[in-house]
Amino acid sequence: MAQLNWLREHYFDPIDLRDDRLLRTPFLFNRINYYVDRLFVQHPDTISQAIDKVLGKMDPASELFKYYVVHFTNKSAKSDIVGMDGVYVHMIDTYYKTGMAYWSDPAQLATMVEDADKNRPLLIGKPAPNLKMKRRDGTPVELYDLEAKYTILYFWQYACASCKKSTPHMKEFYEKWKDQGVEIFAVCTRQRELPQCWEYVDDNAIGEWLHATDPYQLFARDYNVISTPTIFVLDENKKIVSKRIGAQQLDELLTNLELQRERQASQKSTGQR
Repeated sequence: MAQLNWLREHYFDPIDLRDDRLLRTPFLFNRINYYVDRLFVQHPDTISQAIDKVLGKMDPASELFKYYVVHFTNKSAKSDIVGMDGVYVHMIDTYYKTGMAYWSDPAQLATMVEDADKNRPLLIGKPAPNLKMKRRDGTPVELYDLEAKYTILYFWQYACASCKKSTPHMKEFYEKWKDQGVEIFAVCTRQRELPQCWEYVDDNAIGEWLHATDPYQLFARDYNVISTPTIFVLDENKKIVSKRIGAQQLDELLTNLELQRERQASQKSTGQR
């Protein structure tokens, strides 16, 4: 760790990142990406920290600064890695909302800020927004009423081809994990077509899950549901531990989460002794 920390601190010593001429050299891009992608744990907080270190060495009025602010913002926006929207929100909050991205078109800036604001409450580690809904029989139910080691929020619709492909995976996953403290909180997004939703539930024998409805469709706003299926994984405290993953990834994810719990418990026990 001492060697790694030294390398992080002195990595750019031979390079003056305030020199705009470096933007046109063949080596700088790979060198900066190596610093961010290889020398730091690939977690949104540490990646954001690394980016800030790089940009902090540049002149905020330079073309170099402008290029890399745009580069890291676009990179985080397009990332397929779960949780990297946290980096995107950081970039918007730190560089765009503060006026440091002086080149931004006002309309584009407004759209970017709006996107960040939608994603901010849904970042990994944040408490999930509560859902106040009704069960199939009309009785009220809230997301936070559900006591479970893990809660799988599943937004779906009966006419969605991808949802139909996900259903067998969800059923297999639930059969394996339901006795280990896992619950599925399912919401059919076609709230105005509930008879078809319930028909799909019955035909596919998924009535064992908790199915909830909301005629006002507040869930679409609160969870930024723009496509189906959309999945969120919550821990026992209803904090978001993963999101927007495929149904076929759930088993591997929970297996890894359980292994992580066991390691932490073992380390804690060893430390106490």
